[in-house]
Amino acid sequence: MMSTRYILLVFFIVHIPLCALANRKTDSLIHIVHEYEKKTHFESDTNYIKALIDVSEIFGTTHPDSSLFYGNKAYELSTRCGYSKGVLESAFIKGRIYTRRQDVQSLKQIGNEILPIAEKTNRKSLNRVYVIIGCAYFYEATLIKLIIIRQRKCFKNH
Repeated sequence: MMSTRYILLVFFIVHIPLCALANRKTDSLIHIVHEYEKKTHFESDTNYIKALIDVSEIFGTTHPDSSLFYGNKAYELSTRCGYSKGVLESAFIKGRIYTRRQDVQSLKQIGNEILPIAEKTNRKSLNRVYVIIGCAYFYEATLIKLIIIRQRKCFKNH
């Protein structure tokens, strides 16, 4: 019993400062994003796009809607100014969120949009795009399989 208390005490002593550091990093990144937005020509600044991608990455698991908001913003600005690395990174973040949601149509769309860009860059990016497209078709096949199984069960009952 006593050792459990010590383990919990140590956990909370270590966990709370780590959460505070993570929140501080998130707050500082959001502050950087807002500072860039006060400038006149911030849309073509790659540092602004990188900050948007970082914020989107941080929010990825805890706040997927906020992550998509910042990811979409980074994707649009990167596309507009021709920053291919920004397009790919923001698309990969969006792809992870769509994968968690099993959103087949969005996965296919984002995968097909960034495939030509990834083909011009390195092999790692191309492999990541193939994973996004593969997830889309995997989820689609799983849904079709579930529909077939349901139909078979319905026919057996009648």
